[in-house]
Amino acid sequence: MRTLSAIGYLTFLMALYYAITFALGEAFLRNITDALFGGYVAYYGHYIGPNLPALTHPAVLVILAAAAATLLPGVLRLSRGFAMVILAVFLVRAGFALTGAEGAPPPGMTLFLAALFSVGWLFLSAALADPRLWTWLKERGGPQR
Repeated sequence: MRTLSAIGYLTFLMALYYAITFALGEAFLRNITDALFGGYVAYYGHYIGPNLPALTHPAVLVILAAAAATLLPGVLRLSRGFAMVILAVFLVRAGFALTGAEGAPPPGMTLFLAALFSVGWLFLSAALADPRLWTWLKERGGPQR
């Protein structure tokens, strides 16, 4: 149920973004984004960016390895998040195509296949994370040694 609610929320946010973009135009969104964050980007590019070490620096490599080891248990949750975003994008585009929305990008076959794969992955990952499945498999004998 939590997955369906997350997909519904993402679909709502994307539809709202497309509606605002269509009503106000891309130039408005570009200008307001620049007005809100342009100074921070310029500051970063001028002062912070040149002083950062390269990706080949030993300290950066150690930090990246530690971050990868820390994030490893969350890969299943992260992949479910990506699958929900792909499914929400497909639902928004399909909904716009069905209602004949002006200027909306149509859903392509690649996005359809990615959404289909995402639905399968959401079901499979939910089953993998459920301890009842592993208990049921152990009760049935599981792999014989």
